[in-house]
Amino acid sequence: MRDQHAGDVISLAHLVDAGALKGPAGDRLAADLRAWDRAFKDLFTRSLALLATLQPSDPGVQR
Repeated sequence: MRDQHAGDVISLAHLVDAGALKGPAGDRLAADLRAWDRAFKDLFTRSLALLATLQPSDPGVQR
């Protein structure tokens, strides 16, 4: 999922940077895409780190 996101967002950012959307709107979109990419990479990294710290529960223990 992380790799798919990175590929999609980076491809879109490259299109915008290459002139697919020109002017201030394109500049804002490119900046937003880069910020979104950073935020999602951080989210994926933190999520994976949290999952790595989880311990399996004992199926014989009733809670």
